[in-house]
Amino acid sequence: MIGHVAARGLQNIPSAWWHEADKAKGIYEFRKGPLRLFFFKGAGIDIAVCTSGVRKSGQKADKPAVNKAVRWKADYLDAVTSNTLEVVDDETEWTYPVSTDTFRFLELESDQIGL
Repeated sequence: MIGHVAARGLQNIPSAWWHEADKAKGIYEFRKGPLRLFFFKGAGIDIAVCTSGVRKSGQKADKPAVNKAVRWKADYLDAVTSNTLEVVDDETEWTYPVSTDTFRFLELESDQIGL
């Protein structure tokens, strides 16, 4: 699924694979069985910024996961606007804690994610 999105973009994925988790805030979820991977559309129409995943157990979207996605989206958009977005290509370069003035984005290959 993620490989398909990486190769073809968000505009060309089947509607059964994703759903609006919070339409007003622009938060979406990739769906595969009971698994949900929350994301928002990044800078550019074909970027999906994934925030967290959950196993769905009820009818509604997981509120804490949606709220996390909303916070991360705000941080991401602020970083894009202020030109402080840092893309990390190698997980070994990822360090914690991340400074609060930089939004770090770990770029993963599709085979590193189970969807």
